Amino acid sequence: MGALCTRSAVTAHAGHPKDGVWMVEFSKLKKLALDPQWGKMTSHEILARMQAFYTGEGGGRENKGLWSGGPSQMEIMQKLGMFTAHDFVWVTFEALHQKKYTVLTYTWADSPWEDIVDGLLKLPEEKCHGLSDGSPLWIDVFCLDQFHPEKMCTIMKSEDIYSCATYYYVIGLAIFDRVWCLAEICSVDDKKRVLVDEFKGFIERREKAYKVFKSESDPTFQDSKCAVETDREIVKTRIVGRFKDISNFDNKVKEISTSVLEPFRKVGVTCKLQSQSFLNRCVFLFLLKGRSGMRKKTDEFLLCLGGLLGGMYGPGL
Repeated sequence: MGALCTRSAVTAHAGHPKDGVWMVEFSKLKKLALDPQWGKMTSHEILARMQAFYTGEGGGRENKGLWSGGPSQMEIMQKLGMFTAHDFVWVTFEALHQKKYTVLTYTWADSPWEDIVDGLLKLPEEKCHGLSDGSPLWIDVFCLDQFHPEKMCTIMKSEDIYSCATYYYVIGLAIFDRVWCLAEICSVDDKKRVLVDEFKGFIERREKAYKVFKSESDPTFQDSKCAVETDREIVKTRIVGRFKDISNFDNKVKEISTSVLEPFRKVGVTCKLQSQSFLNRCVFLFLLKGRSGMRKKTDEFLLCLGGLLGGMYGPGL
Protein backbone atom coordinates (compact mmCIF):
# COMPACT_ATOMS: atom_id res chain seq x y z
CA MET A 1 0.00 0.00 0.00
CA GLY A 2 1.30 3.47 -0.84
CA ALA A 3 1.99 6.08 1.76
CA LEU A 4 -1.16 8.09 1.17
CA CYS A 5 -4.46 7.52 -0.58
CA THR A 6 -5.62 10.36 -2.80
CA ARG A 7 -9.12 11.73 -2.32
CA SER A 8 -10.26 10.04 -5.53
CA ALA A 9 -9.23 6.72 -4.03
CA VAL A 10 -11.27 7.19 -0.86
CA THR A 11 -14.22 4.82 -0.73
CA ALA A 12 -16.47 3.58 2.03
CA HIS A 13 -14.48 0.34 2.30
CA ALA A 14 -10.92 1.64 1.83
CA GLY A 15 -8.39 1.17 4.59
CA HIS A 16 -8.01 -1.40 7.34
CA PRO A 17 -7.43 -0.51 11.04
CA LYS A 18 -4.13 -2.38 11.02
CA ASP A 19 -2.80 -0.31 8.11
CA GLY A 20 -3.62 3.30 8.92
CA VAL A 21 -6.20 5.91 9.87
CA TRP A 22 -8.76 8.25 8.40
CA MET A 23 -8.44 12.00 8.99
CA VAL A 24 -11.15 14.62 8.56
CA GLU A 25 -10.75 18.20 7.37
CA PHE A 26 -11.29 20.89 9.99
CA SER A 27 -13.73 22.73 7.72
CA LYS A 28 -15.94 19.63 7.70
CA LEU A 29 -15.75 19.37 11.48
CA LYS A 30 -16.85 23.01 11.73
CA LYS A 31 -19.78 22.23 9.45
CA LEU A 32 -20.84 19.33 11.69
CA ALA A 33 -20.51 21.54 14.79
CA LEU A 34 -22.88 24.08 13.25
CA ASP A 35 -25.47 21.43 12.46
CA PRO A 36 -28.50 21.89 14.77
CA GLN A 37 -28.59 18.14 15.46
CA TRP A 38 -25.01 16.87 15.48
CA GLY A 39 -23.41 19.99 16.93
CA LYS A 40 -25.34 19.66 20.17
CA MET A 41 -24.28 16.04 20.65
CA THR A 42 -21.30 14.65 22.52
CA SER A 43 -19.20 11.83 21.11
CA HIS A 44 -21.03 9.35 23.33
CA GLU A 45 -24.35 10.50 21.93
CA ILE A 46 -23.10 10.42 18.35
CA LEU A 47 -21.76 6.89 18.83
CA ALA A 48 -25.11 5.79 20.30
CA ARG A 49 -26.88 7.24 17.25
CA MET A 50 -24.56 5.38 14.88
CA GLN A 51 -24.99 2.16 16.87
CA ALA A 52 -28.76 2.45 16.57
CA PHE A 53 -28.39 2.77 12.81
CA TYR A 54 -25.94 -0.13 12.62
CA THR A 55 -28.03 -2.59 14.62
CA GLY A 56 -31.45 -1.62 13.35
CA GLU A 57 -32.82 1.27 11.42
CA GLY A 58 -30.69 0.99 8.31
CA GLY A 59 -27.85 -1.35 9.07
CA GLY A 60 -29.88 -4.45 8.41
CA ARG A 61 -28.54 -6.08 11.57
CA GLU A 62 -31.76 -6.28 13.60
CA ASN A 63 -31.38 -8.23 16.84
CA LYS A 64 -27.67 -8.71 16.22
CA GLY A 65 -24.76 -7.23 18.09
CA LEU A 66 -21.98 -4.98 16.92
CA TRP A 67 -19.17 -6.19 14.65
CA SER A 68 -21.49 -8.64 12.94
CA GLY A 69 -21.00 -7.69 9.32
CA GLY A 70 -23.01 -4.49 9.08
CA PRO A 71 -22.06 -1.31 7.22
CA SER A 72 -18.77 0.48 7.83
CA GLN A 73 -18.80 3.61 9.95
CA MET A 74 -17.94 5.65 6.88
CA GLU A 75 -21.16 4.41 5.24
CA ILE A 76 -23.17 5.13 8.38
CA MET A 77 -21.86 8.69 8.67
CA GLN A 78 -22.71 9.31 5.02
CA LYS A 79 -26.23 7.90 5.33
CA LEU A 80 -26.87 9.93 8.48
CA GLY A 81 -25.69 13.11 6.74
CA MET A 82 -22.74 13.75 9.01
CA PHE A 83 -19.93 13.64 6.45
CA THR A 84 -19.16 12.51 2.92
CA ALA A 85 -16.35 10.13 1.98
CA HIS A 86 -14.50 13.04 0.35
CA ASP A 87 -14.29 14.83 3.70
CA PHE A 88 -11.62 12.30 4.74
CA VAL A 89 -8.11 11.34 3.70
CA TRP A 90 -6.41 8.01 4.41
CA VAL A 91 -2.94 7.97 6.00
CA THR A 92 -0.94 4.80 6.60
CA PHE A 93 0.84 4.27 9.90
CA GLU A 94 4.16 4.32 8.04
CA ALA A 95 3.38 7.82 6.76
CA LEU A 96 2.22 9.39 10.02
CA HIS A 97 5.57 11.07 10.69
CA GLN A 98 5.52 12.62 7.19
CA LYS A 99 2.01 14.05 7.48
CA LYS A 100 1.13 17.35 9.11
CA TYR A 101 -2.03 16.74 11.11
CA THR A 102 -3.84 17.68 14.30
CA VAL A 103 -5.14 15.66 17.26
CA LEU A 104 -7.43 16.59 20.15
CA THR A 105 -7.78 15.36 23.71
CA TYR A 106 -11.33 15.88 24.94
CA THR A 107 -13.96 14.15 27.06
CA TRP A 108 -16.54 12.03 25.28
CA ALA A 109 -19.39 12.22 27.78
CA ASP A 110 -19.79 15.94 28.41
CA SER A 111 -18.33 17.86 25.45
CA PRO A 112 -20.88 18.90 22.79
CA TRP A 113 -19.14 19.38 19.48
CA GLU A 114 -20.49 22.90 18.98
CA ASP A 115 -18.79 23.88 22.25
CA ILE A 116 -15.50 22.14 21.37
CA VAL A 117 -15.24 23.86 17.99
CA ASP A 118 -16.30 27.20 19.46
CA GLY A 119 -13.45 26.91 21.95
CA LEU A 120 -10.96 26.10 19.19
CA LEU A 121 -12.10 29.09 17.15
CA LYS A 122 -11.59 31.42 20.14
CA LEU A 123 -7.87 30.65 20.27
CA PRO A 124 -5.52 33.49 19.28
CA GLU A 125 -4.27 33.32 15.72
CA GLU A 126 -0.74 32.29 16.69
CA LYS A 127 -2.13 29.09 18.24
CA CYS A 128 -4.30 28.08 15.29
CA HIS A 129 -1.70 26.66 12.91
CA GLY A 130 -3.35 23.24 13.01
CA LEU A 131 -6.85 24.61 12.49
CA SER A 132 -6.98 25.98 8.96
CA ASP A 133 -9.95 24.81 6.90
CA GLY A 134 -7.87 22.23 5.08
CA SER A 135 -6.07 20.91 8.16
CA PRO A 136 -6.52 17.14 8.62
CA LEU A 137 -7.55 16.01 12.10
CA TRP A 138 -7.60 12.57 13.64
CA ILE A 139 -10.61 12.38 15.96
CA ASP A 140 -11.34 8.98 17.42
CA VAL A 141 -15.15 9.01 17.26
CA PHE A 142 -15.15 9.94 13.56
CA CYS A 143 -11.88 8.55 12.23
CA LEU A 144 -11.82 5.15 13.95
CA ASP A 145 -14.38 2.66 12.66
CA GLN A 146 -16.10 1.86 15.94
CA PHE A 147 -17.84 -1.14 14.33
CA HIS A 148 -14.84 -2.86 12.80
CA PRO A 149 -13.99 -6.20 14.47
CA GLU A 150 -10.28 -5.28 14.37
CA LYS A 151 -10.51 -1.70 15.61
CA MET A 152 -8.11 -2.59 18.43
CA CYS A 153 -5.35 -2.53 15.79
CA THR A 154 -5.80 1.24 15.70
CA ILE A 155 -6.48 1.69 19.41
CA MET A 156 -3.22 0.01 20.33
CA LYS A 157 -1.41 2.45 18.02
CA SER A 158 -2.99 5.50 19.62
CA GLU A 159 0.30 6.52 21.18
CA ASP A 160 1.90 6.65 17.71
CA ILE A 161 -1.05 8.64 16.35
CA TYR A 162 -0.72 11.23 19.10
CA SER A 163 3.07 11.37 19.30
CA CYS A 164 3.45 11.87 15.53
CA ALA A 165 0.87 14.66 15.37
CA THR A 166 2.15 18.10 14.39
CA TYR A 167 -0.43 20.00 16.42
CA TYR A 168 -2.15 19.04 19.67
CA TYR A 169 -5.10 20.72 21.39
CA VAL A 170 -6.34 19.89 24.89
CA ILE A 171 -10.02 20.70 25.36
CA GLY A 172 -10.30 21.99 28.90
CA LEU A 173 -8.94 20.97 32.29
CA ALA A 174 -11.47 18.22 32.99
CA ILE A 175 -9.48 15.89 30.73
CA PHE A 176 -7.26 15.30 33.78
CA ASP A 177 -10.20 13.42 35.27
CA ARG A 178 -10.41 10.81 32.44
CA VAL A 179 -8.14 7.79 32.08
CA TRP A 180 -8.06 7.78 28.24
CA CYS A 181 -7.21 11.48 28.23
CA LEU A 182 -4.33 10.96 30.65
CA ALA A 183 -2.84 8.33 28.34
CA GLU A 184 -3.16 10.71 25.39
CA ILE A 185 -1.62 13.75 27.03
CA CYS A 186 1.38 11.66 28.13
CA SER A 187 1.97 10.59 24.52
CA VAL A 188 2.64 14.06 23.10
CA ASP A 189 5.65 16.33 23.38
CA ASP A 190 4.85 19.10 25.87
CA LYS A 191 5.94 21.74 23.35
CA LYS A 192 3.09 20.80 21.01
CA ARG A 193 0.37 21.11 23.64
CA VAL A 194 -2.12 23.98 23.37
CA LEU A 195 -4.70 24.28 26.14
CA VAL A 196 -8.16 25.42 25.07
CA ASP A 197 -9.76 27.09 28.09
CA GLU A 198 -12.37 29.55 26.84
CA PHE A 199 -15.76 27.98 26.25
CA LYS A 200 -19.47 28.55 26.20
CA GLY A 201 -22.36 26.33 27.24
CA PHE A 202 -21.99 23.19 29.31
CA ILE A 203 -18.21 22.91 28.96
CA GLU A 204 -17.83 26.38 30.45
CA ARG A 205 -19.80 25.33 33.54
CA ARG A 206 -17.99 22.01 33.75
CA GLU A 207 -14.64 23.79 33.72
CA LYS A 208 -15.71 26.06 36.56
CA ALA A 209 -16.65 22.98 38.55
CA TYR A 210 -13.29 21.35 37.85
CA LYS A 211 -11.35 24.42 38.92
CA VAL A 212 -13.27 24.48 42.20
CA PHE A 213 -13.11 20.85 43.22
CA LYS A 214 -10.34 19.16 41.25
CA SER A 215 -7.60 21.59 40.28
CA GLU A 216 -5.85 21.30 43.64
CA SER A 217 -5.47 17.52 43.46
CA ASP A 218 -3.00 15.50 41.41
CA PRO A 219 -4.69 13.22 38.86
CA THR A 220 -3.73 9.54 38.86
CA PHE A 221 -4.50 6.46 36.81
CA GLN A 222 -6.53 4.83 39.57
CA ASP A 223 -8.57 7.90 40.50
CA SER A 224 -9.41 8.89 36.93
CA LYS A 225 -12.80 8.11 35.46
CA CYS A 226 -13.57 5.60 32.74
CA ALA A 227 -17.01 5.39 31.12
CA VAL A 228 -16.55 1.68 30.48
CA GLU A 229 -14.51 0.19 33.30
CA THR A 230 -13.21 -2.66 31.12
CA ASP A 231 -11.41 0.02 29.07
CA ARG A 232 -9.16 0.68 32.05
CA GLU A 233 -7.29 -2.57 31.40
CA ILE A 234 -6.77 -1.57 27.76
CA VAL A 235 -5.31 1.76 28.84
CA LYS A 236 -3.22 0.03 31.49
CA THR A 237 -1.70 -2.27 28.86
CA ARG A 238 -0.68 0.77 26.81
CA ILE A 239 0.74 2.54 29.85
CA VAL A 240 2.79 -0.40 31.08
CA GLY A 241 4.14 -0.92 27.58
CA ARG A 242 5.68 2.55 27.66
CA PHE A 243 6.18 3.44 31.32
CA LYS A 244 6.88 -0.06 32.72
CA ASP A 245 4.61 0.51 35.71
CA ILE A 246 1.72 2.73 36.80
CA SER A 247 3.77 4.71 39.31
CA ASN A 248 6.04 6.02 36.53
CA PHE A 249 2.95 6.98 34.55
CA ASP A 250 1.43 8.79 37.54
CA ASN A 251 4.67 10.73 37.99
CA LYS A 252 4.51 11.87 34.37
CA VAL A 253 0.85 12.83 34.77
CA LYS A 254 1.72 14.86 37.87
CA GLU A 255 4.50 16.66 36.00
CA ILE A 256 2.16 17.61 33.16
CA SER A 257 -0.83 18.47 35.33
CA THR A 258 1.28 20.67 37.60
CA SER A 259 2.56 22.71 34.66
CA VAL A 260 -0.93 23.06 33.18
CA LEU A 261 -2.93 23.59 36.38
CA GLU A 262 -0.53 25.82 38.32
CA PRO A 263 -1.77 29.10 36.80
CA PHE A 264 -5.34 28.15 37.72
CA ARG A 265 -4.36 27.06 41.22
CA LYS A 266 -2.73 30.46 41.80
CA VAL A 267 -5.98 32.22 41.01
CA GLY A 268 -7.27 30.92 44.31
CA VAL A 269 -10.75 30.08 43.08
CA THR A 270 -11.10 27.25 45.58
CA CYS A 271 -10.30 29.47 48.54
CA LYS A 272 -12.89 32.01 47.45
CA LEU A 273 -15.56 29.35 47.17
CA GLN A 274 -14.90 27.82 50.57
CA SER A 275 -16.77 30.70 52.12
CA GLN A 276 -19.75 30.24 49.79
CA SER A 277 -22.91 28.47 50.84
CA PHE A 278 -23.37 24.73 50.88
CA LEU A 279 -25.87 25.21 48.06
CA ASN A 280 -23.19 26.59 45.75
CA ARG A 281 -20.96 23.59 46.40
CA CYS A 282 -23.81 21.16 45.75
CA VAL A 283 -24.52 22.81 42.42
CA PHE A 284 -20.88 22.47 41.34
CA LEU A 285 -20.79 18.83 42.42
CA PHE A 286 -23.98 18.27 40.44
CA LEU A 287 -22.27 19.76 37.40
CA LEU A 288 -19.23 17.56 37.85
CA LYS A 289 -21.17 14.30 37.80
CA GLY A 290 -21.05 13.65 34.07
CA ARG A 291 -23.46 14.82 31.46
CA SER A 292 -25.11 11.95 29.66
CA GLY A 293 -28.87 12.21 29.97
CA MET A 294 -28.65 14.96 32.58
CA ARG A 295 -27.45 18.10 30.83
CA LYS A 296 -30.90 19.52 30.07
CA LYS A 297 -32.11 18.84 33.60
CA THR A 298 -28.91 20.38 34.95
CA ASP A 299 -29.37 23.50 32.84
CA GLU A 300 -33.00 23.88 33.96
CA PHE A 301 -31.93 23.39 37.58
CA LEU A 302 -29.25 26.06 37.28
CA LEU A 303 -31.59 28.52 35.63
CA CYS A 304 -34.03 28.12 38.51
CA LEU A 305 -31.26 28.62 41.06
CA GLY A 306 -29.47 31.36 39.15
CA GLY A 307 -31.09 34.13 41.16
CA LEU A 308 -30.12 32.44 44.41
CA LEU A 309 -26.47 32.02 43.47
CA GLY A 310 -25.89 35.67 42.57
CA GLY A 311 -22.49 37.22 43.27
CA MET A 312 -19.59 35.95 41.20
CA TYR A 313 -21.67 33.39 39.28
CA GLY A 314 -24.72 35.28 38.09
CA PRO A 315 -27.90 33.79 36.61
CA GLY A 316 -27.52 30.42 34.97
CA LEU A 317 -23.91 30.06 36.23
